[in-house]
Amino acid sequence: MRQGFLYQNLPLTQNRQKCHMCRFCNNQLKCNTFLKDSRNGLDISKSPGEASKDQVEGNNLLVNELKCNICDYFARRKVNLTNHMNKFHMKKKNASIKDYNCSHCAYTTNQKWRFNEHVNTVHLKIKKHKCSQCDYATTHKQNLKLHVNTVHLRIKKYKCSQCDFETIRKRDLDSHVNAIHLGIKHFKCGQCDFATSYNTNLKIHTNSVHLKMKNHKCSLCDYATTLKHNLKYHVNTVHLGMKNFKCGQCDYATNYNTNLKFHITSVHLKLKNHKCSLCDYATTLKQNLKLHVNTVHLRIKNYKCSQCDFKTTQKRDLDSHVNAIHLGIKHFKCGQCDFATNYNNNLKLHISSVHLKMKNHKCSLCGYATTLKKNLKLHVNTVHLRIKKYKCSQCDFEAVQKRDLDSHVNAIHLGIKHFKCGQCDYATSYNYHLKLHISSVHLKMKNHKCSLCGYATTLKHNLKLHVNSVHLRIKKYKCSQCDFKTTQKRDLDSHVNAVHLLIKNFKCTQCDYRASNKSQLNNHLNKVHVGVKNGMNIRRSNRLSHKTVEQQTEKVHSGMIHKCCLCDYQTNTKTSLKDHIENIHFK
Repeated sequence: MRQGFLYQNLPLTQNRQKCHMCRFCNNQLKCNTFLKDSRNGLDISKSPGEASKDQVEGNNLLVNELKCNICDYFARRKVNLTNHMNKFHMKKKNASIKDYNCSHCAYTTNQKWRFNEHVNTVHLKIKKHKCSQCDYATTHKQNLKLHVNTVHLRIKKYKCSQCDFETIRKRDLDSHVNAIHLGIKHFKCGQCDFATSYNTNLKIHTNSVHLKMKNHKCSLCDYATTLKHNLKYHVNTVHLGMKNFKCGQCDYATNYNTNLKFHITSVHLKLKNHKCSLCDYATTLKQNLKLHVNTVHLRIKNYKCSQCDFKTTQKRDLDSHVNAIHLGIKHFKCGQCDFATNYNNNLKLHISSVHLKMKNHKCSLCGYATTLKKNLKLHVNTVHLRIKKYKCSQCDFEAVQKRDLDSHVNAIHLGIKHFKCGQCDYATSYNYHLKLHISSVHLKMKNHKCSLCGYATTLKHNLKLHVNSVHLRIKKYKCSQCDFKTTQKRDLDSHVNAVHLLIKNFKCTQCDYRASNKSQLNNHLNKVHVGVKNGMNIRRSNRLSHKTVEQQTEKVHSGMIHKCCLCDYQTNTKTSLKDHIENIHFK
């Protein structure tokens, strides 16, 4: 009855807002809840007329001047003062005592609303706050507001004074300044030297590196990850093929806004803000610069293969190596042919070079064009600059690339031949030579054909050599001691060794004859020792009579020598002398 009497205060309308007037203190309040609080300190057993003046004045004092006796906080409502005491002061006194304990986990709190929120968000996964413009849903209202401002309205009122970074929250700006500009890393891992500016990154590091936790699993395949957004990215890119961020200047599309920005700055704007202090290297990504320093200058390779001597600077390269070399796994397959690889970049390179015939990197000094930028750099260093920084310690061999030096040592000095033919006994130190052997010897493939004649060959450079020597008659290799010119460097070397240095490394096993090259030795065997060539029968012997063999044998070993009248060249046959004069002196 008393409570009903208290709620008999009449509602008033001020400024189009419904208010309630207290019959004890004449305060106008917005709702009955405030009205209940305003009666604190009054004796409600009395009627309004019986309430004493002291009580009403005392109540006004409580409403207007409720102060905390521990700090400077004051409130107009007693309930606010009580909440303040429980939240800030009672918590310190009774830190270990908490009223609400979660039965599903170790979460505890003193506030019921926080406990209910914890259960709904963590265990029940209730997301009652939904975006009206997209399918986004969240458990917190502030997250929804943050989503709308960030994604749809793109409101970023906090700007960094040192760079172009913008954000919608001040704490994100503070974290950015501490992490990027000041280099402050408050959060450190207790198990290793990892340190970061963000607590979230520390949790991710601990779960992924030390605990090996991958709670987010794909329902369509075996993919698992530590981060939820990685799973979402995996589903969108691999299974759905979604790429929401598209470049306005080309056909590039990606699933990440960061990747789009990187694409624009690197491809279209050509910006490379991160420069190496030790060389001229520059890149668009800071991580690429760090990788460059560790790889090129410091030569740090922390990731080692347990099955071979392979070492690398990145874990993903080690994983790719194991999958490709030891496990034989090739995830990336070409849709136009049977090509398969373990690297996405190799697949893109294959498509652009083999199927699309694209050669975007062109030499400014000649007509050379290639698919890879590193090939162009290699071409310039080798052909135009002739830079060969890798030298063999056992001979005069020099190379532009370290792998070429390693292949040279294995092939020439160590005699190691890793690549063996499965159809015959052929073995070589180079995979390229094995492919060439199979295509030319077993498959009889001659894909490179001359457009001027019927010549066909297995190698492209053989076709180029044929055109230059036969049709164009280009002889760019000249002897410094005479007028001899040829189309191939090896022919020039043979000429110098045979004519000027008189080096004859090829010996006849039947007599004392020595030759400067293998071709001369074969000619000697065919003409003198008919039927004998390294223990093998020569078909030409069937066409020679026994008398002819005796004549040639007597001719060679009786001392008949044909000498050149223009130089010191001498030979056993008149034909060889004639060829010498025509090729050397009358060109």
